[in-house]
Amino acid sequence: MPYFDFEGKKVFYDSLGNGYPLILLHGNSVSSKMFDSESIFYSKYYKVYLIDYPGHGRSERLESFPEDFWYYNSRAVVKLIENEELSDIYIVGTSGGALVGLNVCASLKGKVRKSIFDSFFGLRIEFELARKIYESRKRAKQQILASAFWKSQHGDDWASIVDLDLDMLVNVAKNNSPVIYGNLNEIDCPVLLTGSHQDELIPDMKTRLEEVAQKIQKSEIFISNIGKHPLMITQKRLFRKISLQFFDNN
Repeated sequence: MPYFDFEGKKVFYDSLGNGYPLILLHGNSVSSKMFDSESIFYSKYYKVYLIDYPGHGRSERLESFPEDFWYYNSRAVVKLIENEELSDIYIVGTSGGALVGLNVCASLKGKVRKSIFDSFFGLRIEFELARKIYESRKRAKQQILASAFWKSQHGDDWASIVDLDLDMLVNVAKNNSPVIYGNLNEIDCPVLLTGSHQDELIPDMKTRLEEVAQKIQKSEIFISNIGKHPLMITQKRLFRKISLQFFDNN
């Protein structure tokens, strides 16, 4: 399996398909395995790149997740881009992967063609929201289907990864730490922000995405009346359609 070194850790990545590179960025507490079906679909049109953030999936484990979690992981993505000498890149990031992708775009100039960022909490995570996620996932850890899902993402040590992620989320919210580093005004590629009014995890999705869009020069918003969290996975056909339309609209 292919790996690269990032700050002393082995990071897993993979690719499939041909064409312009498309990087799929997974959310918090999961891995690139969440894209098993989507990577096959998009590989008909692009060369799809998958990455497991440090400490996730098939990548080497971390003792703790840093408070600049999404920026830290964006640097791993940038390292992959540099190693593979990628340009003219498309990016799709969903849930926490959207924050990783925004950090990538804020730090890379001239290499990203277009990006889609889906179903995320915006420019900050409030303590109440972090506590809601914390309590929801703690309950889910006791459920057979949820635990089986997380095991499929990470392996036998899935519970420790979920706990590390929850501790990080609470610390970020408690300390009001930034989730995006760099200036969103400097993002030089068109960006589509997507989400659902029915997202059960993140309230006020439209307001949150509008706040982000105001800071990005070339941005659009698509809010669905169907689907849950994240839209990309809960409404696959819809998301595939709008993503291909956005990417192909030059």
